Amino acid sequence: MNRIHGGRLALALLACAVPVFGQSLPSTAPLPPNPDFSKAMVAGIDRMALGLIEKSKESRRPTREKLRAAIGLVDARLPVLALELMGDTTQPALLKETANATVRRARWPVLEGVWGEGLLIHPKGKVRARVVLIPDAGFAPESMVTEAMLASGCQIVIPALVDRATTHSRTDSLGISTNIPHREWIYRQSFELGRHIIGHEVQKTLAAVDWFKTF
Repeated sequence: MNRIHGGRLALALLACAVPVFGQSLPSTAPLPPNPDFSKAMVAGIDRMALGLIEKSKESRRPTREKLRAAIGLVDARLPVLALELMGDTTQPALLKETANATVRRARWPVLEGVWGEGLLIHPKGKVRARVVLIPDAGFAPESMVTEAMLASGCQIVIPALVDRATTHSRTDSLGISTNIPHREWIYRQSFELGRHIIGHEVQKTLAAVDWFKTF
């Protein structure tokens, strides 16, 4: 008996629902055909995002704190009491020496598991100033050294930045090569952790400044 009543109820509900199909809800209309819905969706998102960016200008107040958060500059750095010279019997730390200064490979602690690396130009006489020279990502620190720097009397640290090449964009175990630049590779992994390659490089630079403050 219950099955009969249940079947009748289902048929009654179906009969009520059938006329609804094909009808539009109030204040709505059928979606017009579009050969490329994906393109239309992306264009709509673009318009919305640009509109929000334009609207945000009215209340936007750039601060150092916002910049720090945007580039992931939020971790406390390790203390830098000295720079560690990098070299061995086949590749000595000393790269160049003149009557005025020496150029050595060096590295310094930044965060747990993160080191800054680059060159240290140290004058043989009195240190007139201390400078952190930040190269473009496309230039090795060695290419930045000039005779004027060596004769300047300045103690100069030139950090090595992650370049834009694809030399190591390869997985040897799978034999797969990509065209992803080194900087993008680091960015993709850092982004997942709320960090940014620019933030890492700012940390390396500020760590060198921390060392200068010990003098």
